[in-house]
Amino acid sequence: NAPLEVSFTGSGSTDDVGVVSHSWDFGDGGSSTLADPVHTYSSPGSYTATLTVQDGEGRVDSSTIGIVVTDPNYCETGTIIPEYRLDGVWSSGLNDLTVVEGTEVMFSILPNTVGVTVTLADGTVVGDDFNLGPVTISHSGPYVLLSSEGCETTINLTVVPDTLGGRSGVSTGQIDQSSGGFTFNSLESLGTRIFPNPTSGYFKISNYELVGETVRVMIYGTSNRLIFEKEFPNFPGEIELESLYFFQDGIYRVLVSSSNHLTSHSLILKK
Repeated sequence: NAPLEVSFTGSGSTDDVGVVSHSWDFGDGGSSTLADPVHTYSSPGSYTATLTVQDGEGRVDSSTIGIVVTDPNYCETGTIIPEYRLDGVWSSGLNDLTVVEGTEVMFSILPNTVGVTVTLADGTVVGDDFNLGPVTISHSGPYVLLSSEGCETTINLTVVPDTLGGRSGVSTGQIDQSSGGFTFNSLESLGTRIFPNPTSGYFKISNYELVGETVRVMIYGTSNRLIFEKEFPNFPGEIELESLYFFQDGIYRVLVSSSNHLTSHSLILKK
C-alpha cells in the first residue's frame, strides 16, 4: 500500500573487470547512484525500476524489476452494498431509488459488521441507521455511505409527489366481501400490475414501461420475512412466478423495483 518503501540491492552485480558505477531509475521520476538504495513510492500505480551498471572498461548492462503500489483506500466492487429500509422493509443492492412522498427511509450498508457514516444530501454527516423519516421532495439527492474501512457507495434518492392518493406508492387494492369471500382486484401502481389476485400460488407481474431494464422482485411473508428475491435482467414486460405454492394462505407483500421504479403490492394467497 502507498506509501511503499522499497529496498533495492545492486551490490551483487559483478563482471570480470569489476563494476565501478550503479545508476537506478525508479520509474516515478526518482533516481539514485547508490548500489543499495532505499526508495519510497508515494502514489499507487505500477512502476518499472531499472538498474544500469558500468564496469571499468566502460561496458554497461541493465536489469529491470516491476513494482506495484496499491491504494490503501481501494475497495473492490461489491465490498460494500447499499442497504435501505423503506416503510419498515429492509432491501439492498440499488444505487438509484425512487420513492413517493411520505415513505419512511433509512440507509445503511452490507455487511452490517462494519461501521458506516452517511453524508446526507444537504452535507450533514450522521451515523448508521439514521432515519430520514417520512421523506419530502426536498430529501432528493445523493447520500454517500462511507464504511469504517474507507469504502464508499452512493444512493441517489429521488422523491416524487404522491399522485396515487395513497401512502407512499403502496397499493393495497380493494377487497369486496359481498360474495362471501375475497374478490381482490388486480393491482395497478405506477404502471405495475400483479394478477390474478387472489392467487392460488402462481401470478404474473406486468409493466411494459420496464422492458429491457433490470427488475428485482422481492416477496415478504406474513411475518415481514423475506421469502423470495430474484433479479430479472432485460425484463420482458411480463413474467409469471410460481413462488407461493408451498406457503400458507395469507396476505403477502410484493416489491417490484428497478433503477427508477419502486412499487409495493399486497397479494392474497388463497388456495
